[in-house]
Amino acid sequence: AAEAYRGSDGRWVIVLADGAHWRQIDDAELSTSPHQGSAIRIRHAALGSYVMNIDSQPFIRVHRDQ
Repeated sequence: AAEAYRGSDGRWVIVLADGAHWRQIDDAELSTSPHQGSAIRIRHAALGSYVMNIDSQPFIRVHRDQ
């Protein structure tokens, strides 16, 4: 991750090195906050949605903003 911060709704926004912005859309809590340099893995989930794995923590549901 190039950047990670909480949006106004308290959910994570992850910015990747290529400039893509991914926003958390579920209410899952992460045990460790993401940070610059966090290892990110994104994969397709059911019905066209996506899930993100941050530093080998459980997946969170995400949506690409940009």
